[in-house]
Amino acid sequence: MKSKNQDFRIQNKKELPCHLYRTRLLKLDKLVIKITLECVANCIACERRRKKYKSIINEKNKELELEDYKKLLEDSKKLGLKTVTISGGEPTMSNKCINLIKIIKNLNLYCIINTNGFKLSEIAKKIIDYNVDEVIISIDSLNDKTHDNLRKCNGLWEKATSSIKLLDKLRNEKKSKLKIVVRSILSKYFIKELPNLIRFANELGIDDWMLDYVEADFNKKRLLPTKKEIIIFRKEILPRLITNILNENYEITKKKQLIKEAKKILYFQNMSDKNITRGIYRKKGLFNSCDYPKHFALIYPNGKVWPCIGLDYKKEDVMGNLFNQDIKNIFYGKLYRKFRKKHTSWCIYCPKQGVRFKFR
Repeated sequence: MKSKNQDFRIQNKKELPCHLYRTRLLKLDKLVIKITLECVANCIACERRRKKYKSIINEKNKELELEDYKKLLEDSKKLGLKTVTISGGEPTMSNKCINLIKIIKNLNLYCIINTNGFKLSEIAKKIIDYNVDEVIISIDSLNDKTHDNLRKCNGLWEKATSSIKLLDKLRNEKKSKLKIVVRSILSKYFIKELPNLIRFANELGIDDWMLDYVEADFNKKRLLPTKKEIIIFRKEILPRLITNILNENYEITKKKQLIKEAKKILYFQNMSDKNITRGIYRKKGLFNSCDYPKHFALIYPNGKVWPCIGLDYKKEDVMGNLFNQDIKNIFYGKLYRKFRKKHTSWCIYCPKQGVRFKFR
């Protein structure tokens, strides 16, 4: 008996080039939708992309409406879509956010909201009621003042942490399956705080903690750790983190998993510490192993489509615009095919993925 995916490939043989319907890798299973480029914060980590956002906002282009997003999601689901992340800017600032959640969940897709927590408490109940699957809240320090300074937004740490507590309370009351995830950047400031992360996560009821590497800081180097700081981390901070994991009341298998992830921090195979301090995480020419462009698309409010989340920092490598083409023609189009073969010079600055502690 043929699967739905097999049926899709066979039905489209006549309209797709043979190299597309023969491969099983070209399934658009993940979308990140930047529903707005506006944000209340002015994060140091976002300086480069914020300049890009401002230039796009100043262009005052036509923006995608809910009907456009609905068509995008319906078309993408036919191409294998499973997961949709609503992002920004700050997505909770958009009046389209809640209705977009409804559309995503009506299509039985996995829905993630990526937020700094600024207005999260205001929509927390609806997040539970509409069965959002996952909320990712950005916290760049366990210290409120450090976090707010890094994000240049007073009171943001308090809003983020109080929103996490509220979501945890509501999901327990409603017996919701919502996953609460915290995302942090492994800056020179945050790596010093890592030993306290386990206790902090348990106090807030966090399910997962994502640790992402510093990106696009290779010029000013305000967040990248120095070589000396990396050495101190390995000799002093990492052992303390591992000790704190061992002292927690986890099962042995959970402790082993957490320690295994901890040992990945600031470690890249065949990559020198010098390169890490420069924000370089991959060697030139070793990008064929990256399959992101084979299953992913980044959508901007103005309809532009990029093949990689790392290109959020660049204006180049646009694959098309949803006001001119549908997602199917863009994803299977010439520009996407070319990008999958050659990638971009930006790839050396891509850590591909960070570390993820799974507590529950």
